[in-house]
Amino acid sequence: MPPMKQWLKRNDVWLLGSAVEGQDRPGSLYEVRLPPLQPRWFQFYGQVHDYLGEVGLELGEPTRARADIDTGCMSSSVVVKPNVKLPAVGIDLRSNFSSEVSVNYEIEEVEAVYIEGWDPARIDYFADLLRGKNKVIWQNLRGKATAHRLWFAKSFKVSFSSAHGVDIGAEVDIANFKVGAGVEMSAGKKGEIQVSNNLSVPFGISYQELRP
Repeated sequence: MPPMKQWLKRNDVWLLGSAVEGQDRPGSLYEVRLPPLQPRWFQFYGQVHDYLGEVGLELGEPTRARADIDTGCMSSSVVVKPNVKLPAVGIDLRSNFSSEVSVNYEIEEVEAVYIEGWDPARIDYFADLLRGKNKVIWQNLRGKATAHRLWFAKSFKVSFSSAHGVDIGAEVDIANFKVGAGVEMSAGKKGEIQVSNNLSVPFGISYQELRP
């Protein structure tokens, strides 16, 4: 099992398939979909902040901290289209590629964003209070996943190669790629880019369901 998968399992982290800058944060609500024989995915539903007033609770300010992670090198083969999300890093790279390429990426720095006191036990407490205070809202929210920690690949290297042995180094031009606000990119060796300061687009979450 690759190091990344080991780390995800050990830390109870699930990959977000459609993270959106500014939308995904501690307290975000999701519907969890479990397609047969496929990884679970998360449909954004709303923010728990909109319902805390019903039970007299508040969320504090988020904290960002470096995570202890050793991912090694991970590899994935993707069909690159105009809007492609690199697996496991949460970044949309809009490129000029039109054929299948092998994407190798090495995560160098992961950060976690969380709110002190907003943990699974507190989420269960919120669910208990809401169930007793407002049955209508509770019926709408029951079973939803609530994020208590977001994970960001702050710094990583990405290298591209053709799955068919064709030299695509000339196509790997920083000008071909667009990333989130504040993200910095630089060219490494031929066919490689370095991404840093990715603070706004998470790749994964840790969550607790609002249990019936």
